[in-house]
Amino acid sequence: MLPDIAMSAQRPTVRFYMERTSDRCSIYSLDGVVKSAVKDDACPEDLKLGERIRIAGMTCTREGESPDRSLPVVCPAALIRFERAARLAASSASASAVPSVPGPPPSATTASSALPSSARRGK
Repeated sequence: MLPDIAMSAQRPTVRFYMERTSDRCSIYSLDGVVKSAVKDDACPEDLKLGERIRIAGMTCTREGESPDRSLPVVCPAALIRFERAARLAASSASASAVPSVPGPPPSATTASSALPSSARRGK
């Protein structure tokens, strides 16, 4: 059975941003309306006050009030590192939430293979 098209076409809910708030930039993620902890870092020189850079797939987009400045831009390394760390933390948290499945109990043949060959043959 094929997966539901509506389910497979959904975009991720988490978005990653670098926003100029003053002389520094704030790096954070938004999951719906929930904002992550903010990390301060140096800003790209061409990012103006109030503008932000958003990771959009394999590229980044500058967003701001002026539509002529809303263009694809080179992703800042600090923003990429922040995204990778957040995704790694999320995947390790979800992996640790899954209960581990115990392996099968040792079988009688496995236990007897530890015996010397003379004992296994019944000698």
